[in-house]
This record gives sequence, structure tokens and C-alpha cells, in this order.
Amino acid sequence: MPERFLLDITRVEITDHRGAKRVVPLLDALGPPRGFANHPGSPALWSIRKHILRRTWLAGMLLGGTVTLVIAGVLGTIVLVPRLNRTTADFFFWVAVSIPLFILGYERFVLPIFRRMYRPAYTDGALAIKLCPFCLYDLSSIAPDADGARTCPECAGGWRLAEPAPPA
Repeated sequence: MPERFLLDITRVEITDHRGAKRVVPLLDALGPPRGFANHPGSPALWSIRKHILRRTWLAGMLLGGTVTLVIAGVLGTIVLVPRLNRTTADFFFWVAVSIPLFILGYERFVLPIFRRMYRPAYTDGALAIKLCPFCLYDLSSIAPDADGARTCPECAGGWRLAEPAPPA
């Protein structure tokens, strides 16, 4: 369970425009991306991160609010247990019950909401700067196939880039 939970919170499954699915690591807040074969450079990564932040702020607020409530609950219990003449065993029982409930709630409610917002934000952010979302390979020099998608030579993902409208 802990291994699956840790893998689940650090990876997300995305689908390319041809229907192929891959699990990719979440883009770290700082530093080079882990789990990607290519490194497009800091300006490109910050462009993707800004795109993700603009579209996932609600999930971040939900996550931050949940963590704040749990911390406030634990601190409140630490303060209230001695005043209510409760024993240390009562405190540890409350903590032993609340932490698994928090993890279960986080995994069942908060994480799916974040993923639902992260997937399109990450994909659109990478494609906006012409990078393959599966492997961060530069797709700008790749010619489109017959279906309009560009096939990444690194990972074989098929992506349609948003082309600028021709001048009128």
C-alpha cells in the first residue's frame, strides 16, 4: 500500500491524440524533471510549470486546505487532550484513526481532482511550446502525418500541435 500510494502521488497517466496512454512523472516544482529522457532547458520547463499553475490553482487550494485542517486538528488535539483530562492513550487512538482517514480521503478525493486538472494543463503546456508530453522531445521540426498528428521519434507518441492561424 505505501509503495503504490507514493507512486500514485508522483505519477499521472496521460493520453496522446491517437489514444495511446503513458504514465509520466509529475513535473517537479524546481530542478530538472526526473523520469524524462530529455531535458528541454529551464525556460521551457518554467513555461510548462506556469501553465500548470494557472490551471490547477483550485486543486492546490483544496490540497492546502486539507493539509491545514489536519495540522489544526492534530494541534488542537494536543492542546485539548490535557485540558479534558484525557489520557495519552486517547490521543494516540485519535491520531491512529485520523491519519489513515486523512490518507484515504486524500487518495480518494483530493488526488483525483488534482489529476483531473493536471492532465490537460500539463499536456497543453507542453504542446504550447512544441514538446512531446510523454518524453519532452522537441516536436517543432517533425512533419505532421496524414492524420495531422506528429509522431515523436523518441517515444512514438502522436500529438497535434496548435498551429497558428494563417494570416488573412
